[in-house]
Amino acid sequence: MITPHVGMNVGENNIITDGEEDLYSIKQPVCITGKYNHTWIESVKKIPKWADKKVKIEELIHYITTSINVDCKDIYDICSLIKILINDNILAINVCGLRLVNSLCQTGRKGFRQSLKSEIAQILFMKLKDKKLNTESLNTLLQVYI
Repeated sequence: MITPHVGMNVGENNIITDGEEDLYSIKQPVCITGKYNHTWIESVKKIPKWADKKVKIEELIHYITTSINVDCKDIYDICSLIKILINDNILAINVCGLRLVNSLCQTGRKGFRQSLKSEIAQILFMKLKDKKLNTESLNTLLQVYI
């Protein structure tokens, strides 16, 4: 039998842990649709300059990644924005859309609904043909299903 040393805790069923809890289980889920609602998404869609649009999307990505635990219940508007971003003609906007999917998958964990995964995966499979986005699309696709 292994004896715990300093800094280790014995948890349930005599399993030795390192004493650190997962941040995902500690933090309460953050609802992103309160701040980034339908009107915000529509305003982002209407921005004509891609650089300004990229700044707004980066703001959303930063908010999601710093939240650690995101509630993915009502993100259909965000998923419609993701579809538009990934299908855009500008490469920088495509990459922002892929980064947005990555951040949602990482912080939403299992809350990312299967129907949304399949819709986004179909678009990502089409993006695998694009040589410029090939590796980024594959990494995002793996992130969606892992």
